[in-house]
Amino acid sequence: MGGGCVRCRRLNRPCVPGEFSRKTAAQKKHDPVGRLAQLESKLDDLICALSSERATPLDAPSSTASDLANRNASSTPQQQRAGATVGFTPSAVPSDITPVTPPPQAQATDLSGSDFPPDVEECLHTFCHQMLRYFPFMCPPTDLGWVRRERPFLLLCICATSSKSIPTRAALGSRIKRIVADRLILDSYGTVNLDLLLGLLTFLAWGHGSLLKGGLSSFSRFAQLAMLVVLELRLNRQPTEETNMLSISRNNNSSMRSSELFSNILRPRDHTLEERRAVLGCFYISAVMSSYFGQIDALQWTAYMEEGLTVLHRSKECVTDESFVHQIRLQLLSREVGNVLRQTAPPHFYLKAFQSKLDGAKSTISQSLQSDGASIPCNNPTFGHR
Repeated sequence: MGGGCVRCRRLNRPCVPGEFSRKTAAQKKHDPVGRLAQLESKLDDLICALSSERATPLDAPSSTASDLANRNASSTPQQQRAGATVGFTPSAVPSDITPVTPPPQAQATDLSGSDFPPDVEECLHTFCHQMLRYFPFMCPPTDLGWVRRERPFLLLCICATSSKSIPTRAALGSRIKRIVADRLILDSYGTVNLDLLLGLLTFLAWGHGSLLKGGLSSFSRFAQLAMLVVLELRLNRQPTEETNMLSISRNNNSSMRSSELFSNILRPRDHTLEERRAVLGCFYISAVMSSYFGQIDALQWTAYMEEGLTVLHRSKECVTDESFVHQIRLQLLSREVGNVLRQTAPPHFYLKAFQSKLDGAKSTISQSLQSDGASIPCNNPTFGHR
C-alpha cells in the first residue's frame, strides 16, 4: 500500500488527509456554538435531577402523622405532655379538641378592701402630714374613701411605705412588685393609668426597705418603669389634635361604642394639674437616681414640662405647689452643674454664672416658705424620714 498514516495502514483504509486548523484558547472561549452546547448540557442535567426528585413518593408525611396519632393514643398522659414540650405537629392534634383559655388572674392585681392593712387610715394621715411635704408631687389625698375608690394602687403603696409594722411593709412591698410586673409586663389585668404612676413614684421615694432587697439596681429598674408609664400616657408632651395612635388605656367596659372611642382620640384634652405634677415628679425621681446611681439617664426635659412648671407656679392649687416648683428648679440647676463638671474647662469659669442663678432662685422663694426650711429639702434620695 501507499503511504499514509499508521492508523490508516493498520485498519487497511485509504488515508485521506483532512483540513486541520488548530483553534486557540481565546477562540474556544468566545465560540458561541460551543458555549451554547455547554449550557444545553447543564440544563439537561438539571432537568434530569428535578425529574428524579418529583418521582419520590409524597405520602410519607401523612403516614408519619398517622403513626404519631397512633402512638399518642397508646401513650400515657404523662408521655403526651412530655412529647408536647419537645415539638408540636398540627396534623397530630384531633380536630374536635377546643383549646382551653386559662382564666384571668384577677386575684393577682385586683385590689379590694381586704388588701389594705387595718391601720390604713393612720397610714394615709402619716403620709399626707409627715412624708409628702418632702416630695409634694401630688395634692395630699386626705379623703380615704376617694383614695380607696379612685387610687387603690396609690393607697397600697402609701400603706407599704408609711405603715409602722415592718412585716406589713414587707408583705405589701412584695405584692406591689407582683402588681407592677403583671400590669406592665404580663399585661393580664388592669390599666396603665395615673394611679399606677403615682403609686410607683411613692414606692420609689419611700419604699427603700422593699427595693433594697433586690439590690441598688432595683431603684433604677423601677425608675425606668415609671418613665415608661409617663411615655405611654404621653404626659411629657403637648396633646396633639391629630394622632394615628389608639388610646393606650384600655376600658374594662367592652360595650363602649366605637364612636365614643374615636371621639376621645380626635378630641384630646389638656393634661390636668395632677398629671403635670406626676410627670415633674417622675423627672425629679429619675434625675436623682441618675445622679446617685449612674445606671440610667433622667427623663428628658421638654418645653412642655417647662410650661407645666410655670402653670403650677401660677395656679398654686395646692399649698405645696410652690415648694414642689422650687424643688424642680433646684434639681434642674443641679443637673446643669453636673454637666459642666464633666467638661474640660475649669469650674471657676462657670462659678459666677451659677451663683447668679442660685441667688435668683432664692429670691423667688416666699418668706413663709423660707421660714419653713423643711419644705424645700436638699436634693437627696431619702425624701424625708417617716
